[in-house]
Amino acid sequence: MDQDASAPSGTALFALFEQFITGEQGLDERFCPICFLSGPSLLRGNSPDIPKLQREHHGLWSACMRWLTAPWTYDQKTNLRAALRRNIDNCPSYTSTQHDSLLSSLGKTHITDPLELFQILLCFALHNCLYGIDSSTGSTVTVVARARNPRKRFRSKKGAWPTEVEQLLPYGAEATVRALVDACSLFADDSPLWVLNAVLHLARPRVWSALLDPSNLFAIVHPLIMVILSAIKPISELPAINATVNWRDAAWLHDGQALHAAAEFFTTILSGPYAQPDDILQFLAPKLDMVREAYGLAEVQWHTARPYREDWWKITVALSSASPVAGAARELVSDAEVLRSLETKPRGAVILGIIRHALTAFTRHCAGPGCTHTMLDDTPLPTCARCKVARYCIKHCQRADWTSGSPIPHRRLCPVLATMHAVADPELPQVEYVRRIRQSVIPDDYLVLAGRWALSRGAYFMDHVRVEIALPLLCDGREALRTELFDHLA
Repeated sequence: MDQDASAPSGTALFALFEQFITGEQGLDERFCPICFLSGPSLLRGNSPDIPKLQREHHGLWSACMRWLTAPWTYDQKTNLRAALRRNIDNCPSYTSTQHDSLLSSLGKTHITDPLELFQILLCFALHNCLYGIDSSTGSTVTVVARARNPRKRFRSKKGAWPTEVEQLLPYGAEATVRALVDACSLFADDSPLWVLNAVLHLARPRVWSALLDPSNLFAIVHPLIMVILSAIKPISELPAINATVNWRDAAWLHDGQALHAAAEFFTTILSGPYAQPDDILQFLAPKLDMVREAYGLAEVQWHTARPYREDWWKITVALSSASPVAGAARELVSDAEVLRSLETKPRGAVILGIIRHALTAFTRHCAGPGCTHTMLDDTPLPTCARCKVARYCIKHCQRADWTSGSPIPHRRLCPVLATMHAVADPELPQVEYVRRIRQSVIPDDYLVLAGRWALSRGAYFMDHVRVEIALPLLCDGREALRTELFDHLA
């Protein structure tokens, strides 16, 4: 990058960045990862330059994803690291002292590995694209926010990147998840976690099984727990839960930045697009003992912390299945008692919240027994003509669901869903959804059937009702927590 009397704009830096990383011969020898770190920092939030970059520079974002997720061999990483080091040392624009000053201003002095700096730069740039305003909407909606409507997100070849799911997975789902998880585990900053969060929002059905691979789960859960614990303690005072990682202390861990990223990631796991009810249990189950400490801290901080109370609240909700109360409730309350509670409180906030949560997940997947098609696939998923809720990829799936031998086949559920959908769309905020259903004339027996169907969707829902039943017995004087925790089901 040639030195100039005035600093280039963020857009100019991105254009030069694209030129340097998309050449046929690999990285341009003039490419200095430290210098280009200032580019993404110049374009934040609703910068007017972001829409043009999203719309006209698809090659840049695809190249960022390819460099970030390439399945490098050890020798290839060694060579790339050496090339980046040469570029930094021979940078024509800044001296070593000026580089140090730039890293300090960006809060990146703890990153000394040139390959790691390159990875963070790629994540930082992708963060600008995915969380900046989406030019294709004509409003201030971000690319990630549009993930809830995949038909619009991936059916246009124009507009903001990505326009195809494959652009997020250039080397396949396993390579993408592995690379992003590895970047998160380096504990350098929050940008890799934000990119992984965006990939989950946009392409969850493609990457979920890869994320649940034991090696990936271990590698991602540890940094998340460390982020939560380090929000109130220096790294040096925390247990070395993974001795193979160099846990580096840095400002981003203590200024709310890391906590916010972790809270949003856990919320995506719990209730992001395509999330199934038990996804959060699958994600936490292998490390429940470790998660319990984080839950205890989050619950305490949620009551007392300012200005991060909302982030602590999101973490508390997401980790609630690891709470001591949840464990005790599983011992105290049987499945039969959970189902009986539906008969006595069919309009309770908890069960209506569970129904809404179940419907939100239900409407993005084919309802055919055993079918794995989702709205992310090219196969159309038209809704049932009667209830306008259940979706099917082919007539065979619809017939199989209608005549299913399950306790609640669609022929029983269809009129219930149709009646409820006419009163309240599950995409409504939870408080409004609950209010409309409660005040409606929907028969209680319809709500009981809908509740039974929702509870059959996963153990996570059963546990929530279990805890509601058991909490007054286990935690005298904590009714306020019970009300808050379960009236705000994610």
